[in-house]
Amino acid sequence: MPRRLAAALGYEQRFGRRADLIEIHNLDHGGSVRELVDDAMTQQTIAAVTDAGQRLRDNRLDRVSGWCEECGRCDLVGICRSRQA
Repeated sequence: MPRRLAAALGYEQRFGRRADLIEIHNLDHGGSVRELVDDAMTQQTIAAVTDAGQRLRDNRLDRVSGWCEECGRCDLVGICRSRQA
């Protein structure tokens, strides 16, 4: 899901007009990325946010099946997935 577009949706809801551009600043590694906001991205984000809300209401909090390097260092790993054997 394009999480960065959730802010653009909030902007549209607050001000009544669509954001035309979003800019993401990477504070850890430096640099930034600019993206134009279009209808397809907006609809995809709305669908993902709606799905996430429905999953919360239905208490469907599926664990993540994959395991990555960061998971081995995370204190909350038992919440989102089973610990690796």
